[in-house]
Parts: sequence; structure tokens; C-alpha cells
Amino acid sequence: MEKCDDTNDSCDTMWDTLSCWPKTAAGKESYIPCPHPHQGIDFTKNATRKCSENGTWAAKADYNGCLDAPHQVHEDNLRRLTAKTSILYVGYSLSTISLLISLFIFRYFRSLHCVRTLIHCNLMLTFVFRNILFIIFSCILREVHRRPWVCKLMMTFFHYFTTSSFFWMFVEGLYLYFMIVHAMRHNKIKFIYCIIIGWVAPIPFLILWIILKKLYEDTHCWLPVQLSAYDAVLYTPVITILCVNLIFFLNVLCVLICQLRRTEESLQYKKAFRASGILIPLLGINYLLFIVNPGSTPTSKEVFSYIIAFLQATQGLLLAILYCFMNSDVRAALAKKVRDHMETRSVTTKCTHGSPSLQKSSHEDYHLVSLRMARRYSIRGDSRGTAVKEYY
Repeated sequence: MEKCDDTNDSCDTMWDTLSCWPKTAAGKESYIPCPHPHQGIDFTKNATRKCSENGTWAAKADYNGCLDAPHQVHEDNLRRLTAKTSILYVGYSLSTISLLISLFIFRYFRSLHCVRTLIHCNLMLTFVFRNILFIIFSCILREVHRRPWVCKLMMTFFHYFTTSSFFWMFVEGLYLYFMIVHAMRHNKIKFIYCIIIGWVAPIPFLILWIILKKLYEDTHCWLPVQLSAYDAVLYTPVITILCVNLIFFLNVLCVLICQLRRTEESLQYKKAFRASGILIPLLGINYLLFIVNPGSTPTSKEVFSYIIAFLQATQGLLLAILYCFMNSDVRAALAKKVRDHMETRSVTTKCTHGSPSLQKSSHEDYHLVSLRMARRYSIRGDSRGTAVKEYY
């Protein structure tokens, strides 16, 4: 168990992997809305937890009132619910941290500034906003539950960033398709078009979803999200994008295999398999494998829910690892930064601790290094800046 904030009076605010319990006076019982979204959970009911007289929480919270009549709570159900929630929180937290580091790297090094990394950055931003909203919404559930309009507003933004992430996956697939299949045309893609597709195109679908939910399915916080006709307004463009990305993926794979035919057969398939594996999380192809639950038994449904939770929580982490931390350009930029820092530090040390003649020589070396580095960054900045401007 971990605290959500630092308090010293009564029972402190606490996170128990399912819910965030607010600060409660000693000897009182705390009531919060049941966690969501999970099958069989009645969101309108409350969970309880006792704060003892000495200011400590009870060992376990009482979630018995949360499940619908056909799904009475027992220990194994509660453990599975806790496990899935833990997967989401751990995955979202790791993904958010790794994505923020990746965004800093991509924007800090000018040598990495290009349309391809700009598209990566926008896709990563959608995951960051979605993850943060999920964590905040779950931790302040009790407060927003009392204000339905705030709760619905947060759900609307959560769905917007989720849908927008798939539209940016489409931009990734489109740019990759033109870069490999139509190599002579990819320079004509303007980044402003990518902005419109990724950030603006989801808005009409979201507005239509809001109107339909308000008129025909105005539940509390618009939860739980189900495969109803109204929620299909958001799912339909997402599934369409994934199918189009699958077409892009197959075309790109065919081109890669054709280009690798000159090499040995074993090496050819090894490279093609590696390239296709890296593209799968970028284009969201992995979601196509789990659109429909392959079985109808309780075990298959449970396994299916774990897989979906894992994919949602770790996709951002996979993108950061594959397209930033393992990227050769990123590693080269980081290595060069370290070399430049060590070179400058070495010259400065000589200037500070050396003899007068050595200091004079070292000062000259220092100025030569500085001029060389300035010239190098100036040339690189101009060339990269020109390349980026061509896409706007």
C-alpha cells in the first residue's frame, strides 16, 4: 500500500491498488464509489473501510457491496480485480516516465529534429496525456463522483486522447508508407496535415459521441464504457484506422522483403522479421489480434482482459524503448554529447591546473574546440532547420 499524499492526522490518504481512500477521522468509516471500469462492478454503489481509534486503517476494505447481484464478491474475484488494476497503474506509470524522457531527448538534440521524430513526439504526447488523466481520475474518484459534469469532462478528454493516439498511429503508417513505398513523394508531406489528422480529425467523432451519450445514455460519468451503438461512434474510426495500418504494414513488409532478396535467405527473413516486429506497436497492429475475445469461457474472458490491460498500459513504454532508447541516431547523439562534454571538461581542467605555457596552449586548444563545436552545430542546425521547414 502506498500513500497518495502526505498527511499526519487521523488515517492518512492511502492507495490500496484499487481505490484512493481519503483522509478519515479516527473511529469513522470511509465511503467511496466502487472502482471502475470492470465487468460486474456497480459504479453507483460504495466501498467502505474502517479507520480505527488509533488512526490506522483496517487491514482490508469492504468491496462486498460493489458487485451486481449475479456477481457476489469473493476472494478470487477481488484478487483478479486488484491484479488488473495494478497492471494498469504500473504500466501507465512506467510508460509515462519513459515517454517524458523520450520527448526530452527528441526535443533537446537538434540533430534529431525532423518530421519523423515530430510525428513520434505527438504520438507519445497522446499516451502521456491519457496515462496522466487515468491516474488522476482514479485517485480523485471520490471528489469528481460528487460533480457529474467534472467527471464527464475528464472522461471526454480521456476518450479524446485515446482516440487521438490511434489517429497519430495512422499518421505514422501513412508517413512510413510514403517514405518506403513512394520514396520520391514523402518529402511533399506537410507536417501541418499531420497535425490536422492527429489532433483535429478526432474532434467530430467525439462531439457526436457526447451528443448521443447526453441524449440517449446519460449515465453517471458516462460509465461503464460498453460496446453500445453510441460508443461505436468512437470505436468505428479506430478499427478502420487499424485495418488501414495493416494494409500499410503489409505493403511496407513486401517492399522490405524485395529489397533484401539480394542477401542470403536466412539473413533476409531475419531482417524482415525484425523490421516487422518493430513496426507492430507503432502502427497498433497488435490491437487487431485482440479485437474480439477468441473464447466464451470465463477463463478465456479473464485472460483476454489481462492481455488488453497489458497492451494498453505498456504500449507507450514499448514505443519509448524501440524508437528512442534503442534508436541508433539517439544513441549517437547521446554519445556525441558525452564526448563533447568530456573534451570541454578536459581542456578546462588543463587551463585551470596547468603551467603558464601549458595554460596558454590549452586556452588556444579550448578556443579551437569551441569554434569547431559552434561551426558544427551551426551547420547542422541550418540543414536540419531547412529540412523541417520543407514539411510545413
